[in-house]
Amino acid sequence: MLDWENTPAAAATSEITRGRIETRTIRVLPALAGTGFCDAARALLIERYVTYKKKGRWHTRAEAVTIAATIRTCEFVMSLTAPTWPSAA
Repeated sequence: MLDWENTPAAAATSEITRGRIETRTIRVLPALAGTGFCDAARALLIERYVTYKKKGRWHTRAEAVTIAATIRTCEFVMSLTAPTWPSAA
């Protein structure tokens, strides 16, 4: 079993759009033998939390997925969360 609870987020983003707050985090751990991730170098936990207001009350929905990946795939996933800034043209 992988210790996701004690693993800090390697990357995180948060934004407010259409009246809801979306937060995404990625946690990365070595894919240890016996965890079911054959031939993988890393295990990634990708989480998404959505907080929204409905009928005057706040609600939170959580989604999570665990994937096994090579180092190259980890670098690609991490690049998806890198902030992008508009160019000053």
